[in-house]
Amino acid sequence: MTSPESTSESSGPVVVVDDHPLVRRAIVAALIQGGLPALECSVPNPDAAAAWIATLRPGSVVLDIDLGRGFEDAGRLITPILVAAGWRVIILTGNRDRETLGACLAAGAAGWVGKDHPLDEIVALIRRAVAGDEIVSYDERVRALALFREGAAGASRLALLSPREREVLDKIFEGLSAQEIAAEFIVSVHTVRTQIKSVLRKLQVPSQLSAVALVRHLQH
Repeated sequence: MTSPESTSESSGPVVVVDDHPLVRRAIVAALIQGGLPALECSVPNPDAAAAWIATLRPGSVVLDIDLGRGFEDAGRLITPILVAAGWRVIILTGNRDRETLGACLAAGAAGWVGKDHPLDEIVALIRRAVAGDEIVSYDERVRALALFREGAAGASRLALLSPREREVLDKIFEGLSAQEIAAEFIVSVHTVRTQIKSVLRKLQVPSQLSAVALVRHLQH
């Protein structure tokens, strides 16, 4: 990691957290060249990274949304910790899944920068975000937050299902009919149909197709 001593006295640091060393170093070098007090955080564990960042004077964090195998949800998980500590979080992502980005916004992130941009554009967007400018349009922000809230609501409804209802839903997702489910579970078709009705009611969807679509969306 770059030493915290390289930060300026007038503003907090810009800490770049990314599991790809070349990406991390290139962004840090470009930010420093542009006059920002940038630091490189090479800690591979999100919790350890957050703990190290907490030792610094709050500034801005450029946080890779996916820190590699086992830490794919890093952006969503540590953004609220950093925001609560007074940091401005800018998500760096190759993931254009708006629901995931919406989760980061809901957790307090200032916005996101796509890794598919050229380096000079990435750095320019980061500089704007550090300065407090909006780097995500209003429409994109609203869309991402709506998708996240829709997914969160669906997950909450899914949690209402009993273990047996969840099994029935899994079989519906696999394409089994009520008769086939009844045969597999050794119960009557009437019992399965009653369970299906309960599943649809709890999920607040009108049909089995809608239930399948909800599960597919949550698995995405």
